[in-house]
Amino acid sequence: MKTLYLLFMLFISSNIFAQSGWQIVYPGNSTTGQYFKDITFFNSQTGWVLGHNNVTKTTNAGVNWNMHIIVHQYNQLTCFYFYNQDIGWVGENNYLNFTSNSGANWSVINTSISNPRGLYFRDLLTGWVCGDSGMIKRTTNSGVNWVSMPSGTSVNLRAIAFADDNTGICAGDWGMILSTTNGGMNWNSFYDNYLGFYSHVKFKNSQTGFVSGTGGNIYRTTNSGANWSPFYVNSFLVSGIHFTQNGTAYAFGSPGTIYRSTNTGITWEQIPANGLFSQVNAASITSDDNFWVAADSVLIYNSTNLGSSWNVIYREYLTKEHLNSVHFTNQLTGFACGEKGILLSSTNGGINWLVSNMGTNYSLQDIQFVNEQTGFIGGWDLNPNGVILRTSN
Repeated sequence: MKTLYLLFMLFISSNIFAQSGWQIVYPGNSTTGQYFKDITFFNSQTGWVLGHNNVTKTTNAGVNWNMHIIVHQYNQLTCFYFYNQDIGWVGENNYLNFTSNSGANWSVINTSISNPRGLYFRDLLTGWVCGDSGMIKRTTNSGVNWVSMPSGTSVNLRAIAFADDNTGICAGDWGMILSTTNGGMNWNSFYDNYLGFYSHVKFKNSQTGFVSGTGGNIYRTTNSGANWSPFYVNSFLVSGIHFTQNGTAYAFGSPGTIYRSTNTGITWEQIPANGLFSQVNAASITSDDNFWVAADSVLIYNSTNLGSSWNVIYREYLTKEHLNSVHFTNQLTGFACGEKGILLSSTNGGINWLVSNMGTNYSLQDIQFVNEQTGFIGGWDLNPNGVILRTSN
């Protein structure tokens, strides 16, 4: 909880880079609570973002965000699906978290589903989940109970989606693409022996669907998965394909690439992103053609003109490194330390923070002060050897 408290302060603070008065007196690496894995928006104002251990919602186009910490024990959140802006499911190892009131309350379901990676609901009752070792399961009661659906494969499956109650696609590692026309009771496989993985599935209609993932590979079907055609864009990861109101397809990739197709994926043209972001983790296009992109760990961008220009909606914290410890010597003076030698200090109650680095080889684990002047940091280096740092000013 102390780390989360610090992170909220860091989000609203400004940073100053400087040297510090710390010395090594005994020689001797999660992110800042956030890593945006997925994003979904329902209109120009309301959307959800999936983080490392939380889901976060905005109802005013990103001006304010309401974070919900829902992870259990040492799990990480792995996937989510929101049926509308209020009703959604969030997956983690062995658990499914359900809300019907916009995150005000969460029901926790022990599903015994190991490492769910893809989640999709057709309506409030019927949904599917996929995960490691070829696991596919189906629920007909909002996720309370799950029934295994034999996939015929043992590879890890990463994404699943349905165009209607019967037509679905699931994709995963080693170029595995599965399709069903009977609600998941049986699955047909398409396997291209690709060394990478496919992590995104998108339907345009019941006949046309897309699968994308690493290596710039995009596969398209026009007959509900019976046959697949390969396409390629110059990107090492395509983080999803989405459609505007007029049917134009956009593929969002890394490093910082956006591609557009006006002929249902037959050809793709790159549109300039001007180096705005380097890694696109997820993207969403709303019914009013608002573009939302989660990029570079903890950044969210929005475009209201089909990607011609972008606004930064949610900025990253002072550091991308994980913060392991925080200590305040009084109401105004505080310190925090973490991975890769990061050290933060504040003299105005966390409004502003001084950012220092003790050396990227150090993992700083704990910080304590014996008085307002003298403090110690304990950790280790990469060898690993123990390290202690001390300050007297």
